[in-house]
Amino acid sequence: MRVKVREKLDLDKPINLKRLGPKDKVVAGILSQIRHTSLYKSLKRKKEEEAYVEQTKNDEMLKNYILAYLYSELSQNKTLSQYGKECSEVILSLNHKYEDSLKRILPNLYNPESEPSKDFIAFDILRVEENPDLRLAFADMPILLKAQKKVL
Repeated sequence: MRVKVREKLDLDKPINLKRLGPKDKVVAGILSQIRHTSLYKSLKRKKEEEAYVEQTKNDEMLKNYILAYLYSELSQNKTLSQYGKECSEVILSLNHKYEDSLKRILPNLYNPESEPSKDFIAFDILRVEENPDLRLAFADMPILLKAQKKVL
């Protein structure tokens, strides 16, 4: 037995007034009038700007982390220098929640036709492809990036 508890009212789509009850008509009218006020629009714009600033800050932190790791391992050879070897390739493991930021920072990973970011010109960075079924089964699986230093 199915019971319909409530229906979500979406004001972006056209409303069929014949299907709405009297209470829903009043609620829809009030909400649509509130959405057209300048106060609502300015609050919404302010929230969007704050979200954009937070997104930009997170993107910069991720970019700085990746660059610091790549320069320390591939340029300065921090880890393998004590063994007398030189690092030629590094595999980075990033949390899956940074995938959207990674799309903005390194668009050439997802679209080979796009230009690489000027910060990462010194490196060849490729995403290690995984089986799509594995990604669906383990959604929180880390993203692997394979990086090499470009040689002249």
